[in-house]
Amino acid sequence: MEEVHSIAGPLQAALGGDCPQSVVDRLGAVSVGTLIQNLQRLGLHQQFMVGVEPRNAHKHFAGRAMTLRCLPAREDVSKVVGRGVESLHRRAYETIGAGQALVIDARGEMGGAVGGDILASGLAARGGVALVTDGAIRDLPAMQAVNLPIFSRGDHPRTFGEVHVAMDLNVPVQCGGVLVMPGDILVGDEEGVVVIPPAIAEKVAESGEEQERLDSFILTKVAAGIPLRDAFPPNEQIRAEYEAWRKQHV
Repeated sequence: MEEVHSIAGPLQAALGGDCPQSVVDRLGAVSVGTLIQNLQRLGLHQQFMVGVEPRNAHKHFAGRAMTLRCLPAREDVSKVVGRGVESLHRRAYETIGAGQALVIDARGEMGGAVGGDILASGLAARGGVALVTDGAIRDLPAMQAVNLPIFSRGDHPRTFGEVHVAMDLNVPVQCGGVLVMPGDILVGDEEGVVVIPPAIAEKVAESGEEQERLDSFILTKVAAGIPLRDAFPPNEQIRAEYEAWRKQHV
């Protein structure tokens, strides 16, 4: 067997950075739309998962990524997975840490599910904050009773092993067209899921909070009849009013 090479380790070391849980919580209070704008201002333009949407009533979460990479199923491989070779699919669900979101790279495959209500309930019981995949989930009616945000491209009743084999756990993956590194911060709401590198998380939280305060103030002005040309973006007068308001309320 040829030697395996990967830039994953050096890449994570080079990117560096971490942030406390308090910053993750702050990011969870900012809308995905606002976070995307502030990531764009920092030069990151590919952080929103395309087509990955909430599938039950739990539409808000923030957590650190635990990643699982899946490849297409193959009959000879399927015969030994779980029978002498550990199933990383089960391991991912059984070892999720508190505050983590399980991110499953399903290659956009919609012909079979990455999990159903029983596996998702196990995530919730272990303190996981979300299940996120660019593939399908199953048991959609039962998923409505699971106390966990479920984000996917859709649903399909076919089981995991028919179309997937879980190949790698806690490696860089793609999900919805976004590169996700283990430990990246994911935030989800009604619009979908955004991925935030930990090294810039605090900066994104601060700028996102400030933008939402300003946007809320501008909204009151527009609702009161102030023309958009004056309020959005704010002219000098409205900016001055905002700064005075901010000193009293923040």
